[in-house]
Amino acid sequence: MDRVTSSASGASLGVLASGASSRRRGRRVSSWLPFLAPAVIVLLLVGVVPLVTALQMSFTSFSYVLPGRTGQWIGTENYTSLLSNGAFLGAIGRTIAFTVSAVVLELAIGLLLATGLNATGRGRGPLLSLLIIPMILTPVIVGLMFNFALNPQFGPIASIIRGGTGSSVDILGSPMGAFAALVLADVWQWSSFMALMLWAGMQALPPRRSRRPRSTGPRRCSAFA
Repeated sequence: MDRVTSSASGASLGVLASGASSRRRGRRVSSWLPFLAPAVIVLLLVGVVPLVTALQMSFTSFSYVLPGRTGQWIGTENYTSLLSNGAFLGAIGRTIAFTVSAVVLELAIGLLLATGLNATGRGRGPLLSLLIIPMILTPVIVGLMFNFALNPQFGPIASIIRGGTGSSVDILGSPMGAFAALVLADVWQWSSFMALMLWAGMQALPPRRSRRPRSTGPRRCSAFA
């Protein structure tokens, strides 16, 4: 009987303790929730509301310019016309090709740069400053830089190609050349970001593991295993 009474009292105390802790958590939430509410409202107004509005308008025939399109409901006709449009499908294919090629090159170059930074001692400060420069430039500035560099008349890259081949080459004048120039500009700007991210990850590795390939002498590729 005493055991039953003690177990019942212990259970009641546990229930009371859990109830008190839940009330304390509720008070803590109610204390910081008013400070979080303005940021949540701004995010909803800036992000969620336009997204829902655009999704709703995609099922209607609406235009600010063309007459007669005042928001009539047309269902999935807009999506059907897009999927049957050759220009749209071609743009999707080029976007996928651009993303894959740029990310693969940035990862490879960033890994090489991060490995070099990891092997550098105290003199890596100037290197880090140089790596940050491409990231702080806006895409408009990067585009103007490469447009000047690839100019067939006075661009430095075009001059180097002309000196090596003996003929002037208009890289931006062909679809493949323009695509390669876009990939080159993106790789130049964001390879440093990939390098810094990979180097930061290398700094988090245990020192013993990072020194193991040098001490045991395996192939260099095993350092990334």
